Amino acid sequence: MLMRTIKIVLSLARAAMRLSATTRKAAAVLALAMFSGLAINATDYYLVGTMNDWTNQQAGYKLTQNPDNNKEYYIDVTLSANAEFKVQDNNGYWYPADGSNKKVSKAGFYRIYFNKDGQGDQSWHYGYIYVKDLNFYLVGSMNSSWDVFDEKYRLTLGDNGEFYLFNVNLSEGVEFKVRSKISEIDGGYYGSKNYVVGETGSYSVYFRPEGNSAWTDYGSFFVQYMTVHLRVAVEGYGYATYYVSNYDVELPNKDIKAYIVTDVNGTTLTYNLIADNDNTTEQPNTVPAGTAILLMVAATDITDKKVDLTLKPKGTDNRTITGNKLYGSDSETTTSGDNYYYYKLTYSDNNDNFGWYWGATGGAAFTSPAHKAWLALPTLPTLPSGTRAFLSLPGDDFTGIATIENRQQNADNVWYDLNGRRINAPTTKGIYVKDGRKFVIK
Repeated sequence: MLMRTIKIVLSLARAAMRLSATTRKAAAVLALAMFSGLAINATDYYLVGTMNDWTNQQAGYKLTQNPDNNKEYYIDVTLSANAEFKVQDNNGYWYPADGSNKKVSKAGFYRIYFNKDGQGDQSWHYGYIYVKDLNFYLVGSMNSSWDVFDEKYRLTLGDNGEFYLFNVNLSEGVEFKVRSKISEIDGGYYGSKNYVVGETGSYSVYFRPEGNSAWTDYGSFFVQYMTVHLRVAVEGYGYATYYVSNYDVELPNKDIKAYIVTDVNGTTLTYNLIADNDNTTEQPNTVPAGTAILLMVAATDITDKKVDLTLKPKGTDNRTITGNKLYGSDSETTTSGDNYYYYKLTYSDNNDNFGWYWGATGGAAFTSPAHKAWLALPTLPTLPSGTRAFLSLPGDDFTGIATIENRQQNADNVWYDLNGRRINAPTTKGIYVKDGRKFVIK
């Protein structure tokens, strides 16, 4: 078949020399297409063995090329005990050509890796085939026995070579480890000690059979509690900031909204709603990983000045949020950036009002706690004399309007309108500021 195709291609090429320019071009395209198709077909590889009666080119056993290594292919497959196999390409060539079949002794779920050029690594079968155990589970007191391998506790292999189990619900006091269903080394257990659940809730487990030096507590696995108990300041509504880089954030089934800040104009901040649980809006109830947010919660949905957020796998919300002037960090950090002024969500000096205030004198950089957001503005807003910071929060009868907090003259008995202009006294209906407090004139 190969020689016949080559002869046809050569015949087309010779015939094309006697044709017009347009026709020669068409013939050349046809010849190239035939040769390209031949090359593509030559790269198809299949797993062949006792599990499919040694039948080649079965679609369910076709290997997938590794996007990071064009010489490597893989397939995830369930095999019975003592299954034997090799790899064969669509032209009938075997890998390894002269070596013995690869064999697994125990039934299970495996990832079979294949390198078409072979390699010197002795852990690979004749340099061509490597078998990876995918039979890892959480086992422990949540089951009737530590010998029970429940499919809902099976870990999944990720693209980075790390196994994971996301958002599994576990009760307080439960103990568990990671265990292989097929390994007999140390009973198949991994980890230096049992993990003990301290609080009922949702957890995610990450695992590497070879271990991870950063996971000092348990060696080969790491456990992340996926519920965040976020403290809120209750001022009519509850307000808090949050940031996490490695997880998306799901809002609880309550009256809660997530905002970013996108602009400042004089004394006005612009808030954009990016997530809530209100079915009347088009926003989802999740926030993409790496997005610093201001949360606003209805007071009736706050318990003990806390609200619970749920962490989700990164990519659950695949939106890209741009233009945000809120920033954050997973660890305590010093805000940075030339020609910026930095604000944090806090109470005023005498605790009589709540909003965005400078984190340090003159809006200089300050140390922000882990997972908290700060506001960074490139210029100082135009404020009335003696005024040092914003009181700018959505929800209080207006949304996205920045009002003024006078921190140097907290009792000057002077009125301001929402544009920051000093007035003698309100003469029309509206919202005004005096002594750092908001007043609604009806």
